[in-house]
Amino acid sequence: MKNYLFIVLIFFGASCIEPYDFEAIGTQEVLVVEATLTDQGGENFVKLSTSIGLTDSVQNPVRNATVWTEDNTGSTIYFNESQPGLYEPDPLAAGVAGKSYILYITTSDGAQYKSNAEILLPPTPIDSVYGEFKVFPSTESGTTSRGVQFFLGASKNTSTDASYYRYQIEQDYAIQVPYASAYKWDENQLMYFARDTLINVCYQHIPSTGILITTTSGQTENRVTELPLVLVEESDPYLLSKYSLITRQYTISPEAHQYYKTLKETNEASGSFFDQQKGSPIGNMTSLKDSSKPVLGYFEVAGVATDTSIFSPSSWSQEGYNPERVFNEGCGYDNVADTVLLEDMLLGLVNMSYRNMYYITTSGTSVVLVPKKCSDCRLYGTIKKPEFWD
Repeated sequence: MKNYLFIVLIFFGASCIEPYDFEAIGTQEVLVVEATLTDQGGENFVKLSTSIGLTDSVQNPVRNATVWTEDNTGSTIYFNESQPGLYEPDPLAAGVAGKSYILYITTSDGAQYKSNAEILLPPTPIDSVYGEFKVFPSTESGTTSRGVQFFLGASKNTSTDASYYRYQIEQDYAIQVPYASAYKWDENQLMYFARDTLINVCYQHIPSTGILITTTSGQTENRVTELPLVLVEESDPYLLSKYSLITRQYTISPEAHQYYKTLKETNEASGSFFDQQKGSPIGNMTSLKDSSKPVLGYFEVAGVATDTSIFSPSSWSQEGYNPERVFNEGCGYDNVADTVLLEDMLLGLVNMSYRNMYYITTSGTSVVLVPKKCSDCRLYGTIKKPEFWD
């Protein structure tokens, strides 16, 4: 299935979108735009690339373009190229709720593009993110599985109109090895040294993937409740100790919500997005010099609310939550620990290619060795703690 451009565009939103005749695109070069403007500094960017036709898997960054937004009062925000094809404004620059914005792009060859005017809707605060222990049927084995389902709590919009939201969910978790190595072995010098950095606990980051949207349309109250965010099963390594969720809630337009819904449904179906969507709306960008020239992509404008919550597995232990230890298999102490003479190590008689020094015995003549996979957390993450971590 050739759906490269579908993947490129899944992060875009739109409030007024333009139809294209896909068959007319053929193999001509197409500009692809990925752009987001929010009411928060540091959250805004424009990515520009080109693709040949609709099935080209090569993403070619567009360099040296002039990129800016203009609001309905004439104020502008300029985006500077920070990486090939990636344009970012000053970190403090942000949109203002209630204003409308147009994105302008001029490429190095003089081609000019603009978006439709998009209104920045105010963000809706997130009241809470919480987890509940669940037992549910397993789709793989036909048995039951257990885990913690995380939800977004009440998020009420004071507007009387229905609200539409898109979500990004980032996960971070700590992982601790059972037998952290206290010494570093130098194979060249046949010497050991006390480690100056602990390698017992590391951290792993899981970026947001997929499309998660919701709406209050059809509800009696303009409030989001019990929205499922992430499921962490007992067999996952995420909730062995500390675990965090960063939830971003983007307030989007009804049209943007419909677009994301279409993308989500297409991604879950077989066949190409473009095979199914010929003649359908796919963008809010147009070429100023040639209105028939297709432009793929979206300029998303949204207010964003963020929640950062940190959890411990002990919160659900009394309910029966007992996460499987990542190191249960292959790291049982009696099976992996090996005691050797320190003298043999210093003579180079011990194979250290897959092992670390756990500790030196009290006699000072022997060393306990364990596999690196059981003694070095850096195999599973980074020792750098997230800034928000306690």
